[in-house]
Amino acid sequence: MSQMLQRMICLLCLLPSCCWIAEAQNCPASTMTSERAQSGANWTLSKIVDQMQHPANDLILATAHRGAWRYCPENTIEAFHKAMDDGAEAVEMDIRLAVDGTPMMTHDWDRRGEAPHTGVGMSYNNFVYALQPSELMSAPMVNRVGADAVDTENHPIHMHSLNELLDSYLARVQMLTGEDAYSKTVNRGSMVVLDLKGSGDGAESYIEGYGYNTSQYSNLLNSLRAVKAWQDKTGYDLMTHALAFKINLKSIPDIEQFISDYSAIGLQSTPPHLIFIVFPEDMQYVDNDEAKGFMYPERVQKLDTYVVEYSNYLLTDYQYRYPGVSVEKYVLETRQNGRGAGGFASTNAFPEGNRDSDGTCSLSSGLFVRIPCGPQALQKFATSALEFMAPPRVNGVQVIQRASSITTDWYENLVNYLSVIGMRNTEHIR
Repeated sequence: MSQMLQRMICLLCLLPSCCWIAEAQNCPASTMTSERAQSGANWTLSKIVDQMQHPANDLILATAHRGAWRYCPENTIEAFHKAMDDGAEAVEMDIRLAVDGTPMMTHDWDRRGEAPHTGVGMSYNNFVYALQPSELMSAPMVNRVGADAVDTENHPIHMHSLNELLDSYLARVQMLTGEDAYSKTVNRGSMVVLDLKGSGDGAESYIEGYGYNTSQYSNLLNSLRAVKAWQDKTGYDLMTHALAFKINLKSIPDIEQFISDYSAIGLQSTPPHLIFIVFPEDMQYVDNDEAKGFMYPERVQKLDTYVVEYSNYLLTDYQYRYPGVSVEKYVLETRQNGRGAGGFASTNAFPEGNRDSDGTCSLSSGLFVRIPCGPQALQKFATSALEFMAPPRVNGVQVIQRASSITTDWYENLVNYLSVIGMRNTEHIR
């Protein structure tokens, strides 16, 4: 569908849902050409690593959340490449483990959130952790308005494994500057951020009693094993610059245990770049007649140790939540210490896709679009106003430094805003 026809539909309908439907029908196929690769994201990945760790004062990095899922089903190769087409310096994709330990690209532990035609009821047959990769990849997906998803070549869109993503990513970056230019170490394109899902993500406790391995840390280790197998097979190195792994602070062990577990995997490249998700309760401070100090001092100590001692620690992704306790104090301290602080800014009507973030609620069907389960994503989950995380300058001066990196559902809108407030000097990452 052409952009002109999209605009006509929007004008005729006079309803945002019509525009969403028009956008969701324009998911580019994953077919790659040199022209497409060279016209999209072409950033220097080692410079993105530097900016995440020690951000400049005139650049806020922007990460495309689950790919460009305004157009393609979230966490698909199609959504990933559309985000690279849009020029995203980083693309975040969610990972969960299939029953055999294969990392799969999906946000939900119940596959019906993204592939709702697979079954009804809270049944064993729909747990991602209980299914083989072939079963997960065979289910047709829906787009952000709940319709069957097809690409611009009229092919149905399916779930993908991490291995498939890496193959497709390599094919693109090889076309970007030529295979020999990398010396087998990928250093141009978009950074790939793998958001490791697992226990602690919400309704996860519902299925833990079934005996499946839902651990975020197991997800990290299995993903690293998958990357090792992929690098051994292809001879290419993505670990040094191209990949980052995001995990909850409470889910990763102390640094000695992690280094030991990582070493046992046998990856010969650089240790993984890590991003920790920190929730307000992780930093909660108690000061009353009964106690004074951090509620979880071991978590605070663990974070401090990784930041100081682990050279590939990228940034802390603070999960702002309102109303309630704020992490702003720690965000400001992080920035004052010259380190990177991330955050998530949702700027559309479906912060967690077209369904609840844990995939357990039922959707009602509206006239034009499926109705989300409720405002939970804005009230309960980790999102905050863009103007809070990236305040406009005052008389040309950036008075407050909060987020240095923002994950967003609408990459283009965020980039436009950052450009207006003078926080988009991308010379640092070219």
